[in-house]
Amino acid sequence: MLTILSADPGHAWHDRELARMLDITNLNSFCGPLTQWSSEGIIRETGRALYTLAGHASMPLTSADTA
Repeated sequence: MLTILSADPGHAWHDRELARMLDITNLNSFCGPLTQWSSEGIIRETGRALYTLAGHASMPLTSADTA
């Protein structure tokens, strides 16, 4: 996942988008680690279910980006 986030550090990745790219079918099981990594400062939650590498600014996705 860190490879995906670092490929475009200015992009805020939606949890569904990351899960799909990682072939994770159970989004609920993926949210726990995302929350933990965010609290540990490894990644940063920039909005509801939007993540980027810690220390990188990002623009939140619009509804058109998540469709």
